[in-house]
Amino acid sequence: MEKWKVKKSDGKIYGPADTQTMGQWIREKRVLPTDLISPADKEEWTEASKIPDFQEFFGITQEKKEIICPQCGKVWPQGTVLCTACGTNLKTGRKIRGYISSEETVAETLSIKAIGEGLKILKESPLSLAGVTFLYFLILFVLEAISRRLQIGNLLTLIILPVLTLGFFHYCLLRVKGEKAGIPALFYPFTFFFPAWGLVVLVRLIVFVGSLFFIVPGIILSLIFLFSYFILLENKGGVIHALKESIKLSEGLRWKILATWVLGSLINILGVLALGIGLLFTIPIAPLGTAYLYVQAKEGSLEDARKVTTKKEILIALLPIVIFGIIFLIIFLFGVLPVLSKMLKGLHTVRNLPSPPPLR
Repeated sequence: MEKWKVKKSDGKIYGPADTQTMGQWIREKRVLPTDLISPADKEEWTEASKIPDFQEFFGITQEKKEIICPQCGKVWPQGTVLCTACGTNLKTGRKIRGYISSEETVAETLSIKAIGEGLKILKESPLSLAGVTFLYFLILFVLEAISRRLQIGNLLTLIILPVLTLGFFHYCLLRVKGEKAGIPALFYPFTFFFPAWGLVVLVRLIVFVGSLFFIVPGIILSLIFLFSYFILLENKGGVIHALKESIKLSEGLRWKILATWVLGSLINILGVLALGIGLLFTIPIAPLGTAYLYVQAKEGSLEDARKVTTKKEILIALLPIVIFGIIFLIIFLFGVLPVLSKMLKGLHTVRNLPSPPPLR
């Protein structure tokens, strides 16, 4: 058994004594944390509290080098935040709602999974979702009515709508994270009004300028900066910080975000067919799906998915172009082409008419 000696602050040396005896002296306060201890056969003096053998006697817990997931039991290095095996946040011990492992993200179309998560939340509390959506549009209607009454154009809408829109995204984010969400979530961004308003207006301005160049750049920019809404909501940081982080976080996921919104738009068509009332239930699905992608990306579970874009996701993202192309073709074949044909026949008939007799 290893022997130790201790040097007190007055320079006197005691020992040698084994580890257990030294531990007893520490408990009896005969050895203090600042006293120096060395192996009995050496002159290597170290403060008692810094020697691992004695830290437990001082009540000092050694830093763990590993973390065990409370859900699945997998061991991770110290500092790991997310258990990618089961989706548990190792700091809170809570499992992330709808988590999918890295292997699943490659094998499964992520946008369909995101929309599925939105539909699942809708199924759990349809009245809550519809109620918040109704309140959102009711506020817009009231703002429009007041603006007309005061004859101030769209001034109130321009001031309130961007912040209210961020509030709607906040509600969706809370629902995806499994946290308590209600009407107050809609008004949360008003607590940091100017950054909230500035971010939404800046993103829309960027998208508008991009759309001037044949629309496509505007779509790409909207996908790049969409996560900035959630970043600002969680951090209340600066607008520029949120935009920069969104660029990083959305990298490799933009096809998936676009496919998510395309699927959400198709579901909104069903809402329109349901006498328009269905939109109260379908409008939140795409924002919920986007919030799901954001949470998964932030927790680090989509690293493998960033490297793979499935053919199905590309086809879904391009679906609107295909649909509008088919509609345009139908309109051209059955609407424009017959009219052009009649016009050409008319011109041909005019050319073949006999010339009028000469004047005498």
